[in-house]
Amino acid sequence: MGILLALLAAVCWGSGALMTRKAVERLRPTVSVAVSVLSGFLVVMTLALIFHWRAVWELPGRAFLWFLLAGFLNFFLSRHLNFISIRLAGVSRGALLGGTYPLFALLFAIAFAGEKLTVPVLLGTLAVVGGVALIMSGGRR
Repeated sequence: MGILLALLAAVCWGSGALMTRKAVERLRPTVSVAVSVLSGFLVVMTLALIFHWRAVWELPGRAFLWFLLAGFLNFFLSRHLNFISIRLAGVSRGALLGGTYPLFALLFAIAFAGEKLTVPVLLGTLAVVGGVALIMSGGRR
């Protein structure tokens, strides 16, 4: 079930990249990010309040601060940079290069969370890096 959900998420991200391309053709990336984040926030917060309102109100302050930082990095900064890259490099390159985030998550997890590097994870990381190198060797769009 977890793999199926991950694949469904990938389909959503892939289609979202195409929608982003259409949006940034007509809007500045900052406006596109604002609309994207606001619409996502309204849906998620509504669902959270309906189904998990107690957990929302009981969220510890320290966890809230970590979520604020994650939200800034993920939903503002990385999304803003991703929207600009899709506008400048195209959907296929911008989305695929943005998809290298697992490489950075791996490095941060090893450096800051004490996670161990396993052979399957190393091979997967090398595949991601190799794929990015292949994409970038194709020249400009």
